[in-house]
Amino acid sequence: MPSRRVLAALAFVLAACHPEAPISADVAARVAGEAVPYARFEDFLRKQVGEGAGALDSKVLSRLLDQFLDAELLTRLAVDEKKVGATAGQREALDALLADAEVPVEPVEAEQFYRTHQAEFRLPERVRLHHILVATGGEAQRIAARVTKGEDFAAVARELSLDPSAPAGGDQGEIAIEDLPVPFAQQVARLAPGEVGEPIQASDGWHLFRLDERLPVRTRSLDEVVPEITERLRRQRGDALLAQRLAEAADRYNVVVYAQNLPFDYRGDHPRADQRETR
Repeated sequence: MPSRRVLAALAFVLAACHPEAPISADVAARVAGEAVPYARFEDFLRKQVGEGAGALDSKVLSRLLDQFLDAELLTRLAVDEKKVGATAGQREALDALLADAEVPVEPVEAEQFYRTHQAEFRLPERVRLHHILVATGGEAQRIAARVTKGEDFAAVARELSLDPSAPAGGDQGEIAIEDLPVPFAQQVARLAPGEVGEPIQASDGWHLFRLDERLPVRTRSLDEVVPEITERLRRQRGDALLAQRLAEAADRYNVVVYAQNLPFDYRGDHPRADQRETR
């Protein structure tokens, strides 16, 4: 299913109540004349936020209800267009609608995107580090003395480090200097490749770093980023298609929200909310 951000941004016809037949208290909304029980929205909430829905405020719940009803509109559209059966769920219906966007991304499209977004693929100055974390300053000093005498830093990290990287010998991979906490960045900036810094105290213990390599600023090549660009273009196509189909569904079907039946203060806000009816 598309991201909540995408669905929330798409508009549909909204009303607070419907003046026709009496409405059961368990009905949260009506889509194209079909009652939508609140229990169905509760199932949607469990899939989105787990069991933490009870802690959400009215603003968040309103946004999630809007997303849920967006998906209900798209499901109804997929059913009416016979892309899925009448009993299909939201996930199946959305997948069926998105199938129309599953057109291969051509190499020329990826290349054009790369050339117009090259700044996004620029890598800042980075370093490769090994790291050891221990609980006390005394232990940090003893470790510093051991590695200064020639013991392998990675072996000591596997033996004594409390950091999650310990099984990998404290290997931190590539890290942008700008992403390091200031005290760490200041020390690393002064180290030469292969040098181990003095122990640094932080809130979680004492840290030792060995600088392995400095990596200069560079822009990733097209070959490196083609998979990333391809996936981004596929998502953009899918989002654009769903926006288009949802606009069609909003024109085709009426959506009524029964705010008086909701256990929260509904605060939905849409471009056509001024057409909302009240009872």
